[in-house]
Amino acid sequence: MTRPALLAACALALPLMVLVPSGADAGTYQKAKVVRVLDGDTIDVDRNHDGRIDARVRLIGIDAPEHGLCGFRASTNALKSLVKHKNIELRSDKGRTGIMNRLERRVIVPIAGGQKVDASTWMLERGWGVWMPRDGEITQSLQQHQAADRAAAAGLGWFNGDRCGIGPFSEQSLTMQVQYISDAAHWMGATALRNQEFIRIRNDGPEPVSIDGWTLRVGNDRSRRVPGGGAIPPGQAVDIHVGFGTNSATDRFLGSSVPMLVNASIDGGKHLGSGSYLIDPNNDIRAHMTWPCTYQCVDPMGGALVFSNLSIDPDGNEGYALNTEWVEITNQGTVPVQTGSLVLEAWPYIYEFPPDHWLAPGETMRVSSGSGDDTRLSRHLKARVPPLDNFNGRVLLRTYDAITVDCVDWGKTRCPAGS
Repeated sequence: MTRPALLAACALALPLMVLVPSGADAGTYQKAKVVRVLDGDTIDVDRNHDGRIDARVRLIGIDAPEHGLCGFRASTNALKSLVKHKNIELRSDKGRTGIMNRLERRVIVPIAGGQKVDASTWMLERGWGVWMPRDGEITQSLQQHQAADRAAAAGLGWFNGDRCGIGPFSEQSLTMQVQYISDAAHWMGATALRNQEFIRIRNDGPEPVSIDGWTLRVGNDRSRRVPGGGAIPPGQAVDIHVGFGTNSATDRFLGSSVPMLVNASIDGGKHLGSGSYLIDPNNDIRAHMTWPCTYQCVDPMGGALVFSNLSIDPDGNEGYALNTEWVEITNQGTVPVQTGSLVLEAWPYIYEFPPDHWLAPGETMRVSSGSGDDTRLSRHLKARVPPLDNFNGRVLLRTYDAITVDCVDWGKTRCPAGS
């Protein structure tokens, strides 16, 4: 199937409308009429019904291409087709006013048959923006995230990697992984903790790729230029850390004094998470990841990797022999498994395997709590205190977008539901 045919088939598989359930909204509520659409995520409205603009509204849950950039006109026209001159509802959980005195609201739009749609979800499922959740704005957040992930999988709108021009470099060569959570070890300083958050860009193409100066959207509406460091060789990756450090070929630093990535919700409750996007000079999204996963969320290892053994409460005082506390991971499948795309959580320690790490069929790798020389089958958390509580705890093996590969719990602590 050709790429245009594939995109068309995927588009047909998407729902045409995402309806707002009756009674699902809470918080602030106000009726208004849309007077003007400024771009794909901002409108001017008349709340007093006197024919004059009296508020500017920023749609919650979406960020569309900015004025002057590729995609701006298409996203603006799409929003116009849905909302212009319509009587709408403005809703929110928190009732905030953002920058430039813009109301932050969900825009609920009537459609045929007496139904209503959330404008952000409608735009996101067509690829005319990226998911941008707001702190505390939970209503419709999951639906918006799901819509954006479906559009990204289908290559729609902004996620069509050559919509704004082909290249530079091979369209399909770059992938992204995001470590949204940092170690919580008490001995680590603020700078070290901040740099535990990173965005990994991998070059899976046949030629070196330079992303120096490209735009990196980190978390919600924070955009940074990728610091210089040279091209990424084929099969290699660069880690772009949130905090401060010296830029190199393998590690770059965004220079933020605060954490930038929202943790994912993997244990139920409110839907929390975010996304990150690498945008080339043409304004094409060339690599991205949102978390937690909402679309086709299956174990990429096919159940091959399992925790095969644990030493939680060894004889003696493990505080003086940290490496007597460990977990073992076995590849029980029939093919080699690339473990470099996985994260081990043994709270408060978060361990990322090297990008090129792998396990052959039948092989077992031990991850010990203390320090030592790392080999392919022997890794170390480098903890200073025993991380595995003797009475309540869990160890979790997951993908970067929070798909559980395996989990073991004990005591009153529980693994994520369904794992």
